[in-house]
Amino acid sequence: MVDVGFSGVGGSLAASLRRSHSDRAVTRACAAAGIATGLPVGLVPSAAWLTLYRLLHETAAPAHDRPAPRRGR
Repeated sequence: MVDVGFSGVGGSLAASLRRSHSDRAVTRACAAAGIATGLPVGLVPSAAWLTLYRLLHETAAPAHDRPAPRRGR
C-alpha cells in the first residue's frame, strides 16, 4: 500500500489509493484515520497509515486494540 501511496500518481494519498480501492472505501478509511482526502502522502502520520491499511485490507485489529473476550457466568 505504501508503494501505491508514494507512486506520485494522483497528487494526494487518497487519489493514489483510489487506483486500487473504491472511492467510498478510501473516503471512509481517510475519515477514520483522521486525514483529509487531499493530504499529500508525505504529510500522513504513521498512525494513520496503520488505520488505512487495516481498513482497506480488512484485517483484524491487533489484540491490544480489541476488548477482552467476555466470559460467561
